Amino acid sequence: MSVQTDVLRELVELFNARKAIDVARFFTEDFRLEDPGAGVIRTGLDGAQRMMEALRALAHEGHLEILDMFESGNRVAARWSYKAPGASFAMMSIYEFNGKLIQRDWGILARAPWAD
Repeated sequence: MSVQTDVLRELVELFNARKAIDVARFFTEDFRLEDPGAGVIRTGLDGAQRMMEALRALAHEGHLEILDMFESGNRVAARWSYKAPGASFAMMSIYEFNGKLIQRDWGILARAPWAD
């Protein structure tokens, strides 16, 4: 495990425990999310906060799971699953880190057609 994969795991633990997430602890001030599936570009710490809120809004009782992570230099690719009663989502993201902080997130989210 690396510092970057540890950061992602800690973020997921806090999210699943429904704890407050201090985005400044995980994201750079110039963070940038590009999600072509949602047609959204979010920037800065405010963008990181809105990204976390949007994920929580998918389903209040959901559970986020990292299925796979692959690392190269300062980038980590992650395949995710988000399951909640009546809803399932699949996600794929590539994160670029600046030290221990996430600076870029190229992600895509899709609602799974097999959801209950």
